[in-house]
Amino acid sequence: MTDARQLVLADLVVSYHEIRHFHRSVGGPAFFSLHRTFEAMCLGRARWADEVADRIVALGGMPQPTLAGALAAAIDAAEAADDRITVDALDAIRDGMDAYAWMLRRFAA
Repeated sequence: MTDARQLVLADLVVSYHEIRHFHRSVGGPAFFSLHRTFEAMCLGRARWADEVADRIVALGGMPQPTLAGALAAAIDAAEAADDRITVDALDAIRDGMDAYAWMLRRFAA
């Protein structure tokens, strides 16, 4: 069940940042109403993420609110279960993420 909570937490964090992007990018005649609406949506997601993270801690877990953190926790769990197929699949995802991050850093340099 903690794994499901970690997924919910990660989704809430991603959703928060997606909406925050709209909050920062909104313009035009509906600016004020949309800006307030997006802000309220962000605050709600932040509150929900905090509640989920608190529950994970209460159950003895450690919140992993990022994809990298969730991957690391999932790899650890798969290794503990001696599930090499899952470990290999998750390692490939992590390797791909590392490659993309490197390319973005090079692009931004």
